[in-house]
Amino acid sequence: MEYLQEENRYLLKLQRGEPVIDSLLRFFTREKIDTGFVRAIGALKNVELGYFDFATKVYLRNKFPATYELLSFQGNISLVDGFPFCHAHVVLGEPTFHTIGGHLFEAEVAVTFEALIEKSSRLVTRKFDPETGLKLWQLG
Repeated sequence: MEYLQEENRYLLKLQRGEPVIDSLLRFFTREKIDTGFVRAIGALKNVELGYFDFATKVYLRNKFPATYELLSFQGNISLVDGFPFCHAHVVLGEPTFHTIGGHLFEAEVAVTFEALIEKSSRLVTRKFDPETGLKLWQLG
């Protein structure tokens, strides 16, 4: 992992083989980033994606072991039970020029992961919402 800081923004590069979500959470903890946003591009493999089934309130999960181009990584950072949490969605490109996407549970960096992280000055936490079955932002 390498990074540069410019005021409330970080340029972060994860190395080949690093786990994306785990590495991000360690970085957020080390840099005391409780709330913010992440955008990234790169290439991933061994990706685990999810789709939230609103009827059952359960994530349907699928693993994709091949190497994919990371076309879009959009995520936010908030606190869950006092610890940084990264909620991220991705769009992945296949060699056939088709895409797959969903909620990112974890992935391994295949080539690079180049991210812009913006730290917010406001604290946002997540709290379990029984109606949806999800931990949602608490903004009040």
